Amino acid sequence: MILHSLHLRRFCQHFDRGVTFSPRLNMVVGHNGSGKTNLLRGLMMGFTGDAGPPCTKAENAMVGVATGDGSRVEVVVEHGGQRAQIRRIILPTSAKDTMLYAGSTDEEGIRGFTEVNAALWDWLQVTRKQLDDYVFVKQRKIDDLIDRSETERGRELASLFGLQNAATIHKKLGDFRSAIEVPIVTGIDNMRAEVKRLEGVIAGHVTALATYADLPEDTTERQNTLTTQANAYTTRQTLERELIDPAAVLTATNVELQTIADAQLKMQVDVQTFDTAMANMADEVAEATAALATYATLENNKNALAELERQRLALVNRGYRTDPDYPVRPAKYDEAETARAQLIPLNAAAVTKTHAINQLNDQAAVCEACGQQMPGLEERQAQLLKLQTDRSALVEQARPLVEIVQAYDDYVAAYNKCVGARQALNNDIKVWQGHWATIPKPDPPRMSKERAESLVSEHARYVQGKQALLDLSQPRLQRQAELQATKTAKTDETAKINAKLANVPNLTADQSELARQQLEHLRQRERNRTTIESQKAAAEASLTQWQTQLTAAEAKELETAGTRYALEYFKTLRNVFHPNEAPRVVSFTYMQQIEEQVNDVLRLFEAPFSVQIDDALGFTATFYETGKQMADKRLSVGERIVLSMAFRIAVNATFAGSLGLLILDEPTAGLDEHNLGCLPRALEQLRVLSDERGLQIIFVTHEPRIAGYFDHVIDLGEPIT
Repeated sequence: MILHSLHLRRFCQHFDRGVTFSPRLNMVVGHNGSGKTNLLRGLMMGFTGDAGPPCTKAENAMVGVATGDGSRVEVVVEHGGQRAQIRRIILPTSAKDTMLYAGSTDEEGIRGFTEVNAALWDWLQVTRKQLDDYVFVKQRKIDDLIDRSETERGRELASLFGLQNAATIHKKLGDFRSAIEVPIVTGIDNMRAEVKRLEGVIAGHVTALATYADLPEDTTERQNTLTTQANAYTTRQTLERELIDPAAVLTATNVELQTIADAQLKMQVDVQTFDTAMANMADEVAEATAALATYATLENNKNALAELERQRLALVNRGYRTDPDYPVRPAKYDEAETARAQLIPLNAAAVTKTHAINQLNDQAAVCEACGQQMPGLEERQAQLLKLQTDRSALVEQARPLVEIVQAYDDYVAAYNKCVGARQALNNDIKVWQGHWATIPKPDPPRMSKERAESLVSEHARYVQGKQALLDLSQPRLQRQAELQATKTAKTDETAKINAKLANVPNLTADQSELARQQLEHLRQRERNRTTIESQKAAAEASLTQWQTQLTAAEAKELETAGTRYALEYFKTLRNVFHPNEAPRVVSFTYMQQIEEQVNDVLRLFEAPFSVQIDDALGFTATFYETGKQMADKRLSVGERIVLSMAFRIAVNATFAGSLGLLILDEPTAGLDEHNLGCLPRALEQLRVLSDERGLQIIFVTHEPRIAGYFDHVIDLGEPIT
């Protein structure tokens, strides 16, 4: 199965959050209160319809959400090449959960809480217990098995492996057996012999425990002290080596910062020198600048006046060249309009004649089909000749009229040209006069032009010199800021290392080695005492049981054989369900089965130890380098987390391997800086395991520093308020 996406709508503190998942390694990170655990509860809601305690289904809706607004969880999964969307409705309560396969319509979807669960779990070939115990590993459930007592471990493993009802059955069989009256009981001699034997065993344990009378009940504080002393020499050497590089960098940084400070001080002095010089000559420079502006104005006016004089002479010459006389009026000036009117009908008649001539010319003289002369050709030719003669007469009649009109038009054009030339000359003269009046004529300045140019040039050199100094200063200031940041970082780093050193005892290598030997001796004595106490407790419990049985046997020795048989039957059956019998045997058998898988994962994680199942249903670690053995409770926090992850992966592979999904909630909770160092290699190899087994993993943590080991990171950010 592949989990593709999750959508939470008004679920707990998630208003509208959509999340996608990689088919391999996924990390959910965020601060406390950002909704990491509730995101996993949303996944549980999607797969089971129940997010689990401490809330009921309706209480998972966001506080303040009205029923009409709606609250729901949507999960998209793929299994066997087919996708499906599972929608769990929290509000409104009247709506039903649905499961819809890809490509199906809403009407074809499966509806109802029970119906969706049945269809979903049948499709995935999974049970509610597999999801609760083997896929979703809840917060603080990663390594809590290690901290449990032997009895608590037995109960926890019985629940994990589906035997949680054994204790109830054992109790009920005991109650039923107790209600049976046993008239006759056999084997009293054997019971007495066993009681006597157990009393001897307990006496031996008491004698053995007397040799540990000097050992305190709780050796944790002493072990912690010896552990600190045993690691003190190596830790101090490591920290002192770590101080070398920051100290060297700080020294070099301070030297370079002093060099920059000296250069900046000299630059400031030089800039002040330029500022003083420019301040002393400010008045003269202002006067020189004004003088140069006046000289420029005069120079520009000189050129402008010369140009206007040239324009004035050109206008004068142009006026002399213009003909002052108007053209002579033609003799028939007054007849022009009459002649123009007479030409209109003559031109119209000529156009009509021309049109008729063109029509006659367009008519064919010979038939194109037979080549014969067209009929009426002579009449058309005679008509054409007459029309041409009439048109020529009209042209001759119009010629003197045309000459009168042409002479009139030439006169009017020449007259208008003469008038326009004089008007244009007058306009140009007015424009010239306007330009002449606008040219300023300032008085010459008192300061010479050479002196003004010298002062302005000198001031410009000062400005350029100052700017050059400021430009050179900018890279130094940038470098100074970089060095200051480096100094601050290295100072903080040195302070942190010194703070760590202050908490490390100042011991020699021999003193640390002696502390290590004392620690190992103390731990061995603690293990021996614990073993003897466990054996003594088991013997006492067994003695109590035998004494109880012996008392009952002696009291009911006279019962019938049938009743005795029933008693023995229920006794045997009850013993099968005793925590130390069937549940323990089954749990021990399962633990043996997954022992090899746990060690396979530990080797993949490159852990420095392997483990074996012990009689207390726990793990005993054997370190490869030293051959030293250690109970799982004695491992460091980081080593316990690596072991617990290997155990959960093995359990998942054994009981839910076909599903291909493992969800770990806060496995790194409580890890300090030192113990976090145990995880990177394990997380690197987690990718290899995920690829080899096709295992999709969702890893919830508040440690953003390990994000680089995951294919997909879901950052929930700051707490949601």
